[in-house]
Amino acid sequence: MLAKRRGIVDYLLSSSAPRLPRVDASSKPSARAGSLSVDFEDGYVVLVPEGKGFDAAVRLLWAKKDSSRARPLEPGKYRVRRYVLARTDGAGTEWNVWATGEGREVTVHEGKETRLDVDQDVSLKMRAERKGGRVAVQGSFAGDSGMGLSLVKGKARVVVGWRISSGESVLAKGECAYG
Repeated sequence: MLAKRRGIVDYLLSSSAPRLPRVDASSKPSARAGSLSVDFEDGYVVLVPEGKGFDAAVRLLWAKKDSSRARPLEPGKYRVRRYVLARTDGAGTEWNVWATGEGREVTVHEGKETRLDVDQDVSLKMRAERKGGRVAVQGSFAGDSGMGLSLVKGKARVVVGWRISSGESVLAKGECAYG
């Protein structure tokens, strides 16, 4: 990992990094709050209120064990800026899809529950172009609303391999790099 990126990751994991306000199953609603529910069992969504910066963002968390799927949220328009979907396979390994970017808009109304259905499909877009005697390949992962994705197994990003073949022969192959 690059030194600069390692420094940023260390800071974000430290106790001195600012934390987003959390809303989970134990959070108490205000008198005029609405609520938000989602279609996934385990993960979180980061929402930013309309017209405000990321410093006003709120993180809403869900866990499989939660009996209530609704999370209290002040009325208003929000934009999804991040989501994480978590699943555990039969061997007990946790898999995550991390999405970041400018996602869909969500409007929460006073006293009403709003449902956010996150498209859980992963889209891989690849493009190959021949330049001289070489092949240039570009690719991207996208999730809900075209947000950029990282695929994570355990605590490490999944390295995704690719190859371009013609009949029986492989013309080019490699691995997708994040970032």
